[in-house]
Amino acid sequence: METAAFVCATSIVAFTVSAVLVKMEEKRARRVFGGRVREVLDKKVVAFESRWTHHWKHLSRYILQLGWYYSIHSLLRTVLSVLVSIYTYFETMFEKNRARTKQLRKELKRHVEKSHLVHMAHHKEETTLSKEAQAELLTRKLEQDH
Repeated sequence: METAAFVCATSIVAFTVSAVLVKMEEKRARRVFGGRVREVLDKKVVAFESRWTHHWKHLSRYILQLGWYYSIHSLLRTVLSVLVSIYTYFETMFEKNRARTKQLRKELKRHVEKSHLVHMAHHKEETTLSKEAQAELLTRKLEQDH
């Protein structure tokens, strides 16, 4: 506990001394002590800040932006593959319908070629009695009438 209080008090004193020193230097418009060393340190801090800014811009502009573009590209590729699969499905159904239509047209053409009279003749052939059955039917009818 004593160490924490000591560090806190030392920090407050150091901050106050730094603030007073900066105010004095602003009024005089020149450094009070260690001008050359502090100037070199300032240049190094500015150079470090410049490099850091450059690297941050590179990171944000090229790496993050490129990742964003890749994710959009991936999304669009997925949408395109879904559209292709939907198109393939409908194309398959269209081809099946086309084949079925051709088949129905052939059946209709065959049906039209067989007119009603052809159907009647076919039915007559199927239901015609043999010669013996005709003779028997004729004798039965004649016997019924008398």
